[in-house]
Amino acid sequence: MLERRLYLLSRIITSHYGKQVVRTPYLEVDKVRNILVIELAKIGDLVSTIPALWVVRQNFNQARITVLCQDVPGRLLELSGINLEFMRIEKGFKDIFFLLRTARAIRRQHFDFLFIPSPSAIHWILACLSGIKRRLGYLVPLTSRTPFLYEIPVASRGFKLLYKEKFVGNNLVERALRPLRAVGLGGAYETATL
Repeated sequence: MLERRLYLLSRIITSHYGKQVVRTPYLEVDKVRNILVIELAKIGDLVSTIPALWVVRQNFNQARITVLCQDVPGRLLELSGINLEFMRIEKGFKDIFFLLRTARAIRRQHFDFLFIPSPSAIHWILACLSGIKRRLGYLVPLTSRTPFLYEIPVASRGFKLLYKEKFVGNNLVERALRPLRAVGLGGAYETATL
């Protein structure tokens, strides 16, 4: 029931906030200074984003990168050796007011780039309410508990993708890397591990 409500809420928010005019043709890496990565999934999905976080760090080496994640799984990212900051949440989003307070906390940080490495209705609701103009990732809300079984398009707001990309299959590491490839971002960590 909660999942269905979140899906409907994400559709309403998408109709209002989701349609933005593309301001720049491509992502200007040198102008990105403050990055937010939203990954509120459990340990497995969070750990599978580590190669993508390495690629983000290599391409935006001077930027501040903050990961919004759950508290306990997020502690594993501290062991990754990547220079990251964290916004941790201790409880889930069963309360709409907690969701709105989280969106307000994101807005206060004035992020200029958002990366969403996995599809989720919560991720997309927070992306829309965040006020961040440049967004990259899976900006399509899904209701399935196993979204890796479906074709999921990579999308962007605020700039154009270099080429269309979508995720098909069940490799979660690959799913997190595809949005970065769609804007031409790659790194030594990605080529060494895949």
